[in-house]
Amino acid sequence: MRTTVVGLGAVGGLIAARLAASGSEVQAIARGETLTRVRAGGLRLTAPDGADRSVRITVAAQPQELAPADLVIIALKGQAWAEVAPM
Repeated sequence: MRTTVVGLGAVGGLIAARLAASGSEVQAIARGETLTRVRAGGLRLTAPDGADRSVRITVAAQPQELAPADLVIIALKGQAWAEVAPM
């Protein structure tokens, strides 16, 4: 199953990293510095004990750049919805 996470902030990034670390196929939509950093070095997950783990995922700026997904998780703040899902 392929999952797309829209928004790689604190919540979306954690969900994407956990899914990828468990072996799931994960792709994401991000923007700005987040897009640049995840493309360059993957997602870094720091556990409460301080242990770091990086996972690689496919990340894009636009949904058209990604493969179709079985599940889409939208992890955005309310004010960002208008950009992603205009009425």
